[in-house]
Amino acid sequence: LFASKPLPTYLECQNDVSIIYIAKDYFVQLMQLHPLIAIRYATLCNEKILFLNDRIEFTQINSCKDKIIRY
Repeated sequence: LFASKPLPTYLECQNDVSIIYIAKDYFVQLMQLHPLIAIRYATLCNEKILFLNDRIEFTQINSCKDKIIRY
């Protein structure tokens, strides 16, 4: 959302879904008006960072035995 360059995203769903688009400017206004939205968004970003950090650490483990122990 706040990256300096566009971040292309590709989604593939197994079932039919409905999608809602919220423009960046509007979402920023929502976060300013409702700080809980900003906190929840920051929490979501933090959880994604932790998940990706774990994935990076896991891929750096060399032996299968260590990967099983880590898992």
